[in-house]
Amino acid sequence: MNDRTDTPLRVVWVAPWFSTLGSLWADGLRARGHRAMVVTTPMHFDPPPRHTDDLVLDHAWRSGAGMREFASARAAVRAFRPDVVVTEIARDPRFLELARTSGAPVVFTTHDAVPHDGAHRVPALRALSTRYFARFGSAEVVFSAAVANQLGHRRHPVHIVGLTSDLQPSMVPTAAPADERRDFFVVGRLSEYKNLGHVIAGYERHRSSAGFRGDRLVVIGAGDPGCAVPDHVEWINRRFDFGDLVPRLARAKASLCVYSSASQSGVQVVSMQCSTAVVVSDAGGLAEYLPPGEQPVGRRDVGALAAALDHLADPEAAAFAGARAKATYDARYAVDVTSAEWERVLRRVIHVAHGRHRSAP
Repeated sequence: MNDRTDTPLRVVWVAPWFSTLGSLWADGLRARGHRAMVVTTPMHFDPPPRHTDDLVLDHAWRSGAGMREFASARAAVRAFRPDVVVTEIARDPRFLELARTSGAPVVFTTHDAVPHDGAHRVPALRALSTRYFARFGSAEVVFSAAVANQLGHRRHPVHIVGLTSDLQPSMVPTAAPADERRDFFVVGRLSEYKNLGHVIAGYERHRSSAGFRGDRLVVIGAGDPGCAVPDHVEWINRRFDFGDLVPRLARAKASLCVYSSASQSGVQVVSMQCSTAVVVSDAGGLAEYLPPGEQPVGRRDVGALAAALDHLADPEAAAFAGARAKATYDARYAVDVTSAEWERVLRRVIHVAHGRHRSAP
């Protein structure tokens, strides 16, 4: 195994669902002089560019074509001879085997320690793979201290790495000036934990206040809103891609992640990356990602949310808060920053595994 701090690593990243994140971090490691192979599926709504080393399993695992793909992928992973494997928890057993097939130490990622709400059920195969890696994984990576605290005692090390945005850096627009800022946005698949009823209540109070500047509340995403959506709230009830979303989000006065339950939020970091202010609740790890000095609002505090909207309705205040959000993203969560964090974690895992190998009888 390779545990020297001055030599390139060979990393296999098994990412059947969080394909874009895996690809971005793999590219970040490549930019730091390492080799990386991403093993994924075509499931992501906005698939990233593929590297020549990457493998995409296109067919269902129960099909003959899927099993033939798996056999080829297993041979390719072994031939790659990784120093370490990063994997996400998956319900497809092929990815479980691909993470272990090379014999390299395995680091698995956990985005959520507990379900967000009743609709956030964990499939049986996914729960099984979670238990499997909790037993055999060399280390676990989470993306907020809130999740780390929820995990409780683990038999392996738990590391916290900042969550980068799914949005390719090349797609990030120039920050919108104050006079182009419009509206407040709620983005993402709707479910109970999105707390949309509370968000609408806060917006209605803002709408009747002296601070109202004519901004609409815009909801982008399919799913169950869990409440009535007034006619004056624009609801784009469908899936979105970044090409449609980013131009609108980048001109928003704020992105609202006032969730009732959360671990951390991909919407929050993509908004910050686009120079858009983010209003978050005090749930989970959302506040950890705020710019220094900014505070969350209570997840049930309608008055605090309305006051935040009153403040950010001022376009100059929105542009200033958006610039602070972008500066915080660039300093803490950009792909080059978080890839360096990943490198430190992976080298530590390899070093520990190498030490155990040397001390084995």
